[in-house]
Amino acid sequence: MEKSENVIKSLEVKIKALEIENEKLASTIELNNKEIKEYKSLIQSLRPQNNINNEIELIFKWKVSELRNKFLCELKNDFKTIKKISGDNIWNCTAIGDTYLIKGKINKWKIKVNNINPNPSHLLIGIIPSNIHLNGINNNQKGYCTNFDNFNPHNLGNYTANLNFRGKSDDIVEIIVDLEKGQLSYSLNDIDLGVFFDNIDKSIDYVPFAEMYHIGTEITLI
Repeated sequence: MEKSENVIKSLEVKIKALEIENEKLASTIELNNKEIKEYKSLIQSLRPQNNINNEIELIFKWKVSELRNKFLCELKNDFKTIKKISGDNIWNCTAIGDTYLIKGKINKWKIKVNNINPNPSHLLIGIIPSNIHLNGINNNQKGYCTNFDNFNPHNLGNYTANLNFRGKSDDIVEIIVDLEKGQLSYSLNDIDLGVFFDNIDKSIDYVPFAEMYHIGTEITLI
């Protein structure tokens, strides 16, 4: 285990160096991104996983647009926590995970909602294609997600009436993405909410996704 952790740390250093190079030199972005993807896949394969149930506890950190970090969004707690700090009443605070979901596996992670505006508690949580443009708005129209305000499925801009739970501060949401069956499920405070999507395109590279609407909304990976 110790050897694996050392390898992971070494790969993370390489990824950071490539990401810094991408910010300075556009000509190497395509090649660097290919190498970054390979490193992240290798890191995920070294993480502990439940081989019996084909489950993976996805380990990642949040990242946001460099243009919006510290202006619209604030990253804290070693990039595990993100808070919206300006730009109220618009879907313009997009955060994605820095790790790809593993194809053919059941990918799982948990989010604690530290603070939320309760009326309405607009917060979208789910997955999105890895090639998303972080500087865009309404990114929720490009992925599979649910609104924390009512737990209705939301995919490509379409809402479907579902359970109508209303999330609140200190709730814990678990996201379960089965990329063998093509399904996305949620649980709220360990209560299984069932399958929200069962037709996910399994050929796409996905990353974890969250988007905030109101100032003061804050979430943490746990």
